Amino acid sequence: MLQRSIVLGAVIALTVGAIVTMMVFAARSATIANPASPGNLARGTSSTTLRHNNFELWNVTGVSARELAHDITSGQPFGGVSAARGPDLPDLPEYPPRHIPVSIITVLAGRKASEPPAISFVENGLVFNNVFMMRQDGNNGETDALPARLNFWVRVHLKLEHDGKQYDCGAMLIGQGSYRTGTNDRTIQNNWWIGGKSCKKWSGSGIYCQCDNAILFFGSVESTHAMRVSVDPSFVFPLPPFVPVS
Repeated sequence: MLQRSIVLGAVIALTVGAIVTMMVFAARSATIANPASPGNLARGTSSTTLRHNNFELWNVTGVSARELAHDITSGQPFGGVSAARGPDLPDLPEYPPRHIPVSIITVLAGRKASEPPAISFVENGLVFNNVFMMRQDGNNGETDALPARLNFWVRVHLKLEHDGKQYDCGAMLIGQGSYRTGTNDRTIQNNWWIGGKSCKKWSGSGIYCQCDNAILFFGSVESTHAMRVSVDPSFVFPLPPFVPVS
């Protein structure tokens, strides 16, 4: 009798534990991600949760990203685009000893990959060398020339401040897709794409863009959601002309 009571108690405890675990997982899945974090890891199927999707620009002290157009997987929510100065990065080995200013473009949107947003992304007049893909595994810009599936994309009028100077980069596209981190791994890594008609990809290191008064380089930092911005007056290869946004 005592043995049967012990077994019954163990079964009840396991059942209650499983129910609590399911409730905690559901509660976390229903919350909106913290805007201060990239929130790029997901496992399993996508839901229709509205999320803060952050795209970071390092060395940028101010940013404006007025939305011009967007596309998103059917059935997914979209809440618009915002841009603001974020917290500085601490000292990094490859930089002089100073904190790195960061500005963040945030897209409020659901995450579910499909083909239609990828098709319309390219229909903005982009070809393979106008677009750069960010990955964390060193395959930046090299694995895929153009996106095959995207969660969403936005076209924005991008203006930014770098080293005390203002730059107008016209209409730029940023989109979020995803890839599996390993052959047998179900973990999905969400990653960003960036491009524009006045831009040219430079191998796997980044993308050059002709802005109103300078050529800016958006360089890879081997991240899925961040790029390092710099001015490169020595770039001599021809770029498509800057096209102002009315």
